Amino acid sequence: MGTELAGLREVIEGPLHEIAGRFSRFLADRWPHTALIIFTRECTGRPRKVAGAIETINKVTLAELEDLKARMEPGRPRCTTATIAGEARTVWVVRDPLDTLLVLVARSTARACPADLVVVGR
Repeated sequence: MGTELAGLREVIEGPLHEIAGRFSRFLADRWPHTALIIFTRECTGRPRKVAGAIETINKVTLAELEDLKARMEPGRPRCTTATIAGEARTVWVVRDPLDTLLVLVARSTARACPADLVVVGR
């Protein structure tokens, strides 16, 4: 657990605009993904924090994220298919109780979503 907490500390420490990249690197070994998206309306200037494949992160829209968020029950992670960057993609997604959405875009559709991927928080 000590290593996990040290890794989480590296994710949360540093400039906010780089948090998606740090979180993506933290999760990469646990569940390989092509893109990570953090979506929150609290941050009006920058509601999306993104990392990964440029063709995905540059095309994902707020409308796509709002639609996905509306389908999610807070606190219940889910593996599903969603339109991200104009294409149907396999994603692992969780919406936290404060309404922030975390989306991991699967590296391949053949990869099962992580049953053991736990996101800390309440």
